[in-house]
Amino acid sequence: MKKLLVLLGLWLLIQACYHQPSQESYVGSDTMAKDEMPRMVEGLNASTESSDGNMQQALQPRIIRNAYMTVSVDDYSRAINALKQVVKQMQATIANEAEQRSSYRIENNMQIRIAPEKLDSFLMEVERLALHVDSKNVDSRDVTREFIDIETRLAAKRATLERYREILRSAKTVSDIMAVEQQMRSLIEEIESVEGQLRYLRDQVQLSTVHLTLYQAFDRPDVARPSFWRRIGTNFAQGWHGFQDFLVGMVYLWPLWLVIALAAVWVWRRHGRRR
Repeated sequence: MKKLLVLLGLWLLIQACYHQPSQESYVGSDTMAKDEMPRMVEGLNASTESSDGNMQQALQPRIIRNAYMTVSVDDYSRAINALKQVVKQMQATIANEAEQRSSYRIENNMQIRIAPEKLDSFLMEVERLALHVDSKNVDSRDVTREFIDIETRLAAKRATLERYREILRSAKTVSDIMAVEQQMRSLIEEIESVEGQLRYLRDQVQLSTVHLTLYQAFDRPDVARPSFWRRIGTNFAQGWHGFQDFLVGMVYLWPLWLVIALAAVWVWRRHGRRR
């Protein structure tokens, strides 16, 4: 009986030693899995956030904002100088400037390019300089779909151009090379045209345009009405000049009068012979 118990104890001890490494390995694998799980989740979240960021950047709305404004000022020179200071402070540029002067008005038609986020602040500064705001209009146009369409077409054309280059590298005959080069030239022209449209859209989105008319009005000078006798003399002179022009016109038509005179003489002679 004692021997049986000793053998049973030895067998249990051997079994415990045999299963101990396996349990430790299981525990180690569980610990490793627990340690690696947060890393995998963090990597998945990071990749998801990166893709979401790229998607948000791709779908970022493109808005073209332009403003049209007409204002009057009490002192043109002072207002223009103050306006140029505002343009400089807001890091804007005057793209075009056309000044016109007359006896009763001086005005300046300007095109100012400015960042869209500073457009409203700039318009407020212009209102502070103005004596009166005649008109003000801010136009916003969403060109996101047009922007994406142009970028998509441009990417497709560039991919086609790359395939043409691969075909050109493998072309054997002169006719094949010339045909591929002709297609490539036409495609390159299309790509340049689309790139120009894309650059124009980007420029319009990145910078807003302010069409500003700034003017100062003066009192119109009084025009003295001429006297009665002066008007009589003026009209008489004009009538005499008109009569002279009439005589000159009659002389200008002398061939017609000659034909009429000859026809009258012929008719008179024929009528006289019949009598």
